[in-house]
Amino acid sequence: MTKNLTYSELKTIFDGEKNLSDKPIVIDFYADWCGPCKAFEPTFNSVAEEYKDKVSFYKVNSEQEQEMSVMFGIRSIPTLVMISKSGEAFSNPGGMTKDGFKYYVEGLISKN
Repeated sequence: MTKNLTYSELKTIFDGEKNLSDKPIVIDFYADWCGPCKAFEPTFNSVAEEYKDKVSFYKVNSEQEQEMSVMFGIRSIPTLVMISKSGEAFSNPGGMTKDGFKYYVEGLISKN
């Protein structure tokens, strides 16, 4: 299950360089008008459901949460931001296949 994330909520789970949650985090930056974002959504939701016990999944509307988009350097959408438990963040612009996305999620889990 995914939920939309606001900047104030982000501040409660990510403080500077430290992930304060008990799981790694994956954030999908999207916009309602974005065709590639809509095409990637079923893949994101499927992987989020599969790994919900190991990773926290969030969606961020980049137009409504511009401060967060700037914070993570989002220049195109969709973009996935993945944050390990240690706070290491990396991003991957563009959608990806389900197998490719699962590969990144597995790598994120193995970092913890």
